Amino acid sequence: MRTSMLATAALLTLTTGVTTTLAQNSTSVSLTGLRIQNNNPQTRSSAPGTISPANQYTVTFSADTRVRGVGGTLGSLFPNPVTIDQVLQRFDPAADFPETSTVQNCSAAHPVVLVQTTFSQSTTVTVVIPLTINFGATFRSEINASNVASFSITQPILTISPSFIQPGYLEFTAGTLSFTRTPRLPCDSIDFNNNSVFPEDQDVIDFFAVLAGSTCDTCDCIDFNRNTVYPEDQDVIDFFTVLAGGSC
Repeated sequence: MRTSMLATAALLTLTTGVTTTLAQNSTSVSLTGLRIQNNNPQTRSSAPGTISPANQYTVTFSADTRVRGVGGTLGSLFPNPVTIDQVLQRFDPAADFPETSTVQNCSAAHPVVLVQTTFSQSTTVTVVIPLTINFGATFRSEINASNVASFSITQPILTISPSFIQPGYLEFTAGTLSFTRTPRLPCDSIDFNNNSVFPEDQDVIDFFAVLAGSTCDTCDCIDFNRNTVYPEDQDVIDFFTVLAGGSC
């Protein structure tokens, strides 16, 4: 009886040609072993893991993400694992590394760059003698056309003056970077510029500025109704409907 049922299921699959593909809601990139080292760009991917396209994602560094200094001056400054914030704040006390980012993807398609953050700082420390450390790098989180997520460290700069002193490098001792699909509701919030003040005239001003082609780093996508068609008249209609208290 069991053999007959399996044969029937197989026959139905062959005759209908129907296959079911489940959306891959999340994936992650292991950071352990990556280096922040002068003139040595690094990349790590989620392969073979993938993530399905969506109109919004959350990108998060795990709470256990740590780096330590290896060799040279950085080995002396950070002999034990510390957070990325602790490293950056040694250069700039006001530095704040974005551990979690929620990013919109208006096209709901890949490839897409989700987060790109550039740091360029310098500080003077005394390790026997005064030293000037120059630190810079671009951290980039993205998903390619094959739905594979990646994290890269590009244009890394770690130099010291006087130049005869070796800087060493920073190495991730633990941590993962997770990518999670967090699909948006049918329409965006009326707080278009995400300043937590709404409704307000500035939301309308920023909406039309972006519609006209201007950039706004804190604003939502111009695809207000999230139908992946933009710009279009319906986005404007739905924006003012919600502004007036209607639903979308």
